[in-house]
Amino acid sequence: MGSYSGNLGSTPSSCSGVVPVEDGCTRRYGLVMSDSAEHDLRKQAVNRINAKRGFWSYVGVWVIVSIILTGVWALSGQGYFWPIWAIGGMGVAALFIGFNAYGPRQGPPSEQEIQREMNKRK
Repeated sequence: MGSYSGNLGSTPSSCSGVVPVEDGCTRRYGLVMSDSAEHDLRKQAVNRINAKRGFWSYVGVWVIVSIILTGVWALSGQGYFWPIWAIGGMGVAALFIGFNAYGPRQGPPSEQEIQREMNKRK
């Protein structure tokens, strides 16, 4: 590995163990992050964005299907509102998809979560 000869500025005392940035690393808020860790974070962010986009695509399909089924029901003489079964079923699926997209963060636990769980065990 090469040696560091530049100046990164002052480091907060809480980051006294921070290693200077070398080739292949990025400095973020006083922490050194390897390219693979940066890649993992990027992959998680992309997955989260795709989940959110997928959720809104599903909501659009749900609305269109609901309109079509309600139209078929209305043109068939109305009576018992049978489209509610499909609309309700798709609504339950939308809840799960939305929870996956906007719910608690996925991925490895944060240091704060680990410490909280460890404190519960004491």
